Amino acid sequence: MKLKQTCLSLALAAVCAGASAELVTNGGFEAGTFSGWTEFGDPDYQNATNYGPYVHSGAYGGLFASPDVASGIFQSLQTVAGAEYEVSFWLSIGATATDEMSRAGFYWGGDLKEGFANEPAQAYSFFRYIVTATSSSTDLRFAFRHDGPGYFGLDDVSVVQRSVPPAPNPVSEPGTWALFALAAVAIRLTRSRRQG
Repeated sequence: MKLKQTCLSLALAAVCAGASAELVTNGGFEAGTFSGWTEFGDPDYQNATNYGPYVHSGAYGGLFASPDVASGIFQSLQTVAGAEYEVSFWLSIGATATDEMSRAGFYWGGDLKEGFANEPAQAYSFFRYIVTATSSSTDLRFAFRHDGPGYFGLDDVSVVQRSVPPAPNPVSEPGTWALFALAAVAIRLTRSRRQG
């Protein structure tokens, strides 16, 4: 019985070791603030709120409503160049009239991955993307502008590593070549003795 428990513990440890850790700090804004994030633009029109329509899960969600400039939040994540990452988040869009400027964008490493412009109002929807890192530090950024009466809601932001890039082909050491040369000489000597 003890052996079975030990084997099960080792198997679970191996599975857990393969699981990726969450890279985003305070992705659900449960601190009640944007701690872990850097704000940009006009921070007067964004906050972590416990107001129901802007909370997807937990007690808080992010509310964004800057009317004049693109504003939002970002984090610089430690990444591995060449590795794939899964980015997911929940987004809601407040009421939007046709003549309003209502825009949101999700950026990875400075590149716009998804943009939303003058979309109709919608409750929280789930978004998921597979992206690749190109360096050891990657910015995850969300930008918003909303001139109307409604606001954007953002919650449950997550980034986990999906794959590790393949290791480069190993370069043979000079000692390895010397062993090959010695083996070739030994084979040649053996053959010449047999023939002689």
